[in-house]
Amino acid sequence: MIIWETIRFVVVDFTLSVLYFPVWWYTAGVMKVLRLIRREVSSLGQSLNLKVLAQFLFKPMFGQRDIAGRIISFFVRIFHFLFLLIFTIVVTLLLLLLLVVWLLLPPFLLYNVLYHLGVPVPYVA
Repeated sequence: MIIWETIRFVVVDFTLSVLYFPVWWYTAGVMKVLRLIRREVSSLGQSLNLKVLAQFLFKPMFGQRDIAGRIISFFVRIFHFLFLLIFTIVVTLLLLLLLVVWLLLPPFLLYNVLYHLGVPVPYVA
């Protein structure tokens, strides 16, 4: 009985898992990576408080209500907001690069495995 279960696992379950893997990778796997990217960007935006920074852009800092305090506060907040916004954009682009790597990894690995096994593969320039 244990031999039959082992043979069934190797022949049926393992084979079906290997055949289903590309389908999962490009459907459920991509959705999982997209949810990860959305969650990370949302979390980054919340932790950096970009919305709060934008709301208080024209408010004076530290209660400095004179003209010099307002001007200095405005430029400090603009610099702070732009720096954090650029940081958020860079992180988002890096996460999208992760998605591209996710999509290109299986064909790249398959190409390299076939190439090193000596199977003639077409050269893509």
